[in-house]
Amino acid sequence: MDTIETMREEFEVLQTELNRLKNENIELNQNARVTRIYRDEIDTLNFKLNKMEKEQQELERYKERCHEFDSLKNQIEELQNESKNIFFFSSNNQNMFDHLDKLLSQDRSHLERQIEGN
Repeated sequence: MDTIETMREEFEVLQTELNRLKNENIELNQNARVTRIYRDEIDTLNFKLNKMEKEQQELERYKERCHEFDSLKNQIEELQNESKNIFFFSSNNQNMFDHLDKLLSQDRSHLERQIEGN
């Protein structure tokens, strides 16, 4: 009977150890599941972070382009103003030239009349 009692005690110890190992296995499986969920979440967040960094870089490029366009717009406005001034100056010069030409013609006519009158 002593052997049966010893085997029974051994069985209970092994049963207790088996239950402990089963519980530990369940806990490890749960931890592994949670770890996979966290890893997936980290992967998702890394993907979103990379995407956001690329979009920020693109936004910076767009800001630079807008600044370049503003500079070009200002240059165009300056050139348009210069063109207007040149046109005005040119137009005034033409008017002045026409006026001087008319005066010269009048003076020639007057001079010719005086020469003929002498």
